[in-house]
Amino acid sequence: MVDRLKVMQRLCLGLGAALITVWAAAQIHREVGQRQDLQAFEAARQAMAAARASQTASVAIVGQVGDAAGNAQAGDAAEIPTLPVVGDETSGMEVGSALPPPSLPEFIDYDYSLWSPKRVEDYQASLAIDMNAPQALLRIPTLALQVPVLDGIDELTLNRAVGRIPGTARPGGLGNIGIAGHRDGFFRVLKDISVGDEIQLVTWRERFLYQVTDIDVVEKNDVHVLTGSDDSMITLVTCYPFYFVGHAPKRYIVKASLAGSEII
Repeated sequence: MVDRLKVMQRLCLGLGAALITVWAAAQIHREVGQRQDLQAFEAARQAMAAARASQTASVAIVGQVGDAAGNAQAGDAAEIPTLPVVGDETSGMEVGSALPPPSLPEFIDYDYSLWSPKRVEDYQASLAIDMNAPQALLRIPTLALQVPVLDGIDELTLNRAVGRIPGTARPGGLGNIGIAGHRDGFFRVLKDISVGDEIQLVTWRERFLYQVTDIDVVEKNDVHVLTGSDDSMITLVTCYPFYFVGHAPKRYIVKASLAGSEII
């Protein structure tokens, strides 16, 4: 009996050591992937700074006209969103500036506590794939959310970060900037957002401050939420209900208007 207990103790100790090793490897893998995203952002920032330095102050840098509205829909796998885009992406084009771009954080520590296990798995798998540099960083201080904004809403993009909906304005420009995220991943925290909360959008040279004005639930094919605007605003889109099993039938919409900006 004593020998059997010793064997069981050794097995438990061995299993515990193995689990600790697996956990440590997963943490290292996560941190390396997150650093790669931010390093890509920083590389793009430096490239833009170099380009500005080689131009005269009178030269305007105009953003690229993006995808047609028909490319803005995601498939069932992405589940974000099946909303047809209304408006003109060119309303979000930026005019360049000689002002220096901002510095960025070296590391983002994501909180997975609200995520579904499958979404965590998909996010970790996405870290092995090289992707384009983020267009901006989205921050919601009251929700402790900070996440890169990539371009597009395909499944890989939304597993890795949140995505600018094609056909909507670009970060830093005028118009309605549509940003989509998964309800069981980065955007699950939106269930706790409130009117009046601050949303920050950090581009290569400026921090834009928005204030939440409206929270709504709409049908998945509702078209008005992404309509273009002459003002600067953000529309966050995710599926709803947040804990629905299967493909959620509705969309959770958070709208915020520009309250100010600052060069950083």
